[in-house]
Amino acid sequence: DPCKMDLDAGSCFEIHFRYFYNTTSKRCESFIFSGCNGNLNNYKLKIECDIACVEKYK
Repeated sequence: DPCKMDLDAGSCFEIHFRYFYNTTSKRCESFIFSGCNGNLNNYKLKIECDIACVEKYK
């Protein structure tokens, strides 16, 4: 389940504003993605993260 994965910003040097599901706060939060690697807990839009991971949207 991508929603249970820890935040992974990747290992490159680009700047992409993305969202991930924070299992502690139980909310989708913004982070800066480096552009490569990382994991599946990485959404371009907050609503995509909300629909995939936030309980009230499921």
